[in-house]
Amino acid sequence: MGAGHYQMENLDRGVVAVKVSGGVYVGWRMFGYEYDTTASNVTYNVYRDGAKVANVTDSTNYQTPPVPPARSTR
Repeated sequence: MGAGHYQMENLDRGVVAVKVSGGVYVGWRMFGYEYDTTASNVTYNVYRDGAKVANVTDSTNYQTPPVPPARSTR
């Protein structure tokens, strides 16, 4: 391998969603090529049922507001 090159595993986003008392916690993996020393340069859109619910700029997790009782939490 040349200088500055690293062997990386072929991983997927690794999204997890867990129902918590305050809503749903969603976490995911940041890929190595997404890293930037300025956190706000890396953004993620979070969707629920096809609708965008958040744009996350400083983290790889998000907690949604409580889910109304009539909705599913798939």
